[in-house]
Amino acid sequence: MADAGHKILLVDDSEDDRLLLRRSLKRFTDVRIVGEAEDGQSAIDYLSGIGDFSDRDRFPLPDTMVLDLNMPGLNGFDVLEWLRDEEFTGLGIIILSSSGLQVDMERAKGLGAHHYVVKGPMEQMAGKIAQLLALSSSSPPIVAAP
Repeated sequence: MADAGHKILLVDDSEDDRLLLRRSLKRFTDVRIVGEAEDGQSAIDYLSGIGDFSDRDRFPLPDTMVLDLNMPGLNGFDVLEWLRDEEFTGLGIIILSSSGLQVDMERAKGLGAHHYVVKGPMEQMAGKIAQLLALSSSSPPIVAAP
């Protein structure tokens, strides 16, 4: 079934990181990347259904967003702040960041992120993401490092 599993919106300014993560996540049959965005504004446009993203057959709403924090223009924190004012109930947010700073982790959590994964080898990050998705929605937020 096409809608089975976790539907992911992958948001990262690095095309290489998106490609490698997409390839690494393919081994998990219950994970499907339904969209990608290269910056915070594109993520907001995708979630809002603005412009090209208005076709929900081509750009379905995700149930989880994997969001990089450090991007040009609107960064991951900006997206999290925008989401606080929107009604995207049920949207899981996994932060993927090269920053392992406690202050960044706490800020992301305070803005509504459910999980925080420090960037490392792609195969390990993909495994952590799949593991986090497998947890029940009632689990407390987790900080994971590869």
